[in-house]
Amino acid sequence: MDLLLDLNQQEGGVWIDGNHRVFEKSEYEGLRFRIKIKPLTRSELRRIRREAEGSSRGNIDPDIYLPKIFQHQVIDWELKDGRGQPIPFSEETKLKLIEQFPGFTNLVAAACLDAQARRQLEVEDEVKNS
Repeated sequence: MDLLLDLNQQEGGVWIDGNHRVFEKSEYEGLRFRIKIKPLTRSELRRIRREAEGSSRGNIDPDIYLPKIFQHQVIDWELKDGRGQPIPFSEETKLKLIEQFPGFTNLVAAACLDAQARRQLEVEDEVKNS
């Protein structure tokens, strides 16, 4: 089942889960978790891209870019630890998650970028049709 996002309600953010297509064929596909993300402004996205380019203009380092996307877009979650206990959301815990589970956080970042791109297309269509 595809993840359905209503990005028109940007203020509160939107939720993604283990059914999002970026998790297909990964160890996280279909698992129960939810991640709340907020859209980035164009200026925020440009700033993150510049930080990930470093001195090599045009070459974005995914090892820098994707964790930064995760760090900036994730605003809440429903995650559990190995004992089934909820993992409280905090900026500190978010950084630990990036360090300890880079595969997972990179996939979440990819889902964030996918949602961002879909919203941009919707906005462009709205402008064309108005």
